[in-house]
Amino acid sequence: MPLPFLKLPGLVQVEVLKQLELRDVFWMSLCCEQMKEVTRSVDLQPKRVHYLVAYNRIQIVLGFLEYNENVHQFGLVRRISYGDTEDLKKMKLGGKTIKTRCIESTESKNFTHYLEYLHSEQSVVINSLQLHINYIFRNEPRVQINVYCTDSLSLSTLIKNAKDSLILQRLFSTATLEYFMKRHPTLESLHIKSDFSNSNLLEDAMLWKLDRLVFRNSEDMTQMLMRKFNGRYMILDNSNYCKEFWHELIRKWMRK
Repeated sequence: MPLPFLKLPGLVQVEVLKQLELRDVFWMSLCCEQMKEVTRSVDLQPKRVHYLVAYNRIQIVLGFLEYNENVHQFGLVRRISYGDTEDLKKMKLGGKTIKTRCIESTESKNFTHYLEYLHSEQSVVINSLQLHINYIFRNEPRVQINVYCTDSLSLSTLIKNAKDSLILQRLFSTATLEYFMKRHPTLESLHIKSDFSNSNLLEDAMLWKLDRLVFRNSEDMTQMLMRKFNGRYMILDNSNYCKEFWHELIRKWMRK
């Protein structure tokens, strides 16, 4: 005879959740308000919550080290614009009522299921999702946004209080970068693994005021990046080496 989970002693519930895969813990936290409280009591303490933003989906990944190693899949939500919506159900998420449905995944090896929501409710759903995740992690982990294409920029702006970002799209303009930075004023670090379509960033661009900047394929932009950056940490991959650049940069930092 099966025993209802919520009738088990509280400590037993917590210990059971500790044995589950993190993606299963995410699903358990969505079941009801009581399960959300049990999940919070597990006291998971990730260092980072990564929101991997693609065109129509957001994947949530947890990092338990300071940087990107040792990441664990946690949750996946996907937007739909049309199709059969009769089976969408109301549920509480982040203190708000949204319409969504659980779909068995046949595309991803990382997730057996994902949440699907209507495009018209996107803002409410993403906001509620982040509120839910913020609540179950009491240690307030850093928020990182990974952007994979230009079409995902708009979706990424719904994620709040991001401290770090990784941009992976192939080509983007400086205007697009400035738009992204303005929509994420809390950013402290940015890792750009793409190519600029041009390098006409203004002297007062928000990029230069970040604490940490990592730039892949800097090459011909090396001098400009070293001259304009005013933060504390900068990593340039595939850069053009020149002693004069370094002398200028060191003198600038010594004057601070």
